[in-house]
Amino acid sequence: MTNTLSDYFTTNSTPDIQPTPVWQAHKAVMRGHMISQASCLNKKSKEEHRTLLRTLRDTTKANTVQPTPQRMQTITDTTARLNNLELAKTAHILQKLKQTTYMQGNKAGKYLATQLRQKQSNAKIPYLLTQGGEKIHNPQDINDNMDNMATY
Repeated sequence: MTNTLSDYFTTNSTPDIQPTPVWQAHKAVMRGHMISQASCLNKKSKEEHRTLLRTLRDTTKANTVQPTPQRMQTITDTTARLNNLELAKTAHILQKLKQTTYMQGNKAGKYLATQLRQKQSNAKIPYLLTQGGEKIHNPQDINDNMDNMATY
């Protein structure tokens, strides 16, 4: 990362260019570099996961035909490594969830808006029967009649 940053400033720091646009543009360059690094890490992780699954499958097949202590040890080790990968993935997802929750703070997001919509639809009174047995569907009339019922 430091090589990318030093190369960027070496290439783009010239006397005829103001330092402000160079400084602002470096953020985009670094973001692109971090995205490519994350992509490489994801590819490596997925490849390792596939390799471990393949090893586990092949070793398990061989172990069912002819069991040996070495194969059992390989199966145990491979399973442990797969579990560690899954735990790391879960920890990463939880970290992202915590970060999102922290960034949103007390702001109403999609999740809260959906919950409020559901509660409003559940709390809505579709109609009200008056004392005369008449059904009232207008929300304002329902409100007025509820006020009148409360005063009795």
